[in-house]
Amino acid sequence: MAKKFSTKIKSFTAKTRTRNNAVFKQSVQEVAAVANEPVSQGGRMRVDTGFLRNSQVVGLNSSPSGPSNKDRDSMGNPEDVLLTIAQATVYDVVYIGWSASYARFREYKDGFVEGAVKKWPSIVSKNTRRAKREIR
Repeated sequence: MAKKFSTKIKSFTAKTRTRNNAVFKQSVQEVAAVANEPVSQGGRMRVDTGFLRNSQVVGLNSSPSGPSNKDRDSMGNPEDVLLTIAQATVYDVVYIGWSASYARFREYKDGFVEGAVKKWPSIVSKNTRRAKREIR
């Protein structure tokens, strides 16, 4: 009897870890995407040349700081952003920023980061429901 209970606890714990990591990664990816969403698609980021959008950078456990950190940071390539986030676990801190010199000014004017961050609770809730359905 104790062995069955122990097996159930281990299974539950493993499933919970898997769900937590899936919710975390998907939610971070969505917040990064929402922040980069152009005004023309309902977002807050103004896009003229695409330079600001393409300057999005992500770092794990430290701010992305340049090419010397290429092995752990994305440096403006959308695929690198996704790959960096995919390496994260719920124990990591994911830093998202934009390297364009005018990114701070655009944030003050348009609030593209603020708007994405405000959606975090609803994004996490949606992804939690999804993980409960898909990870059994």
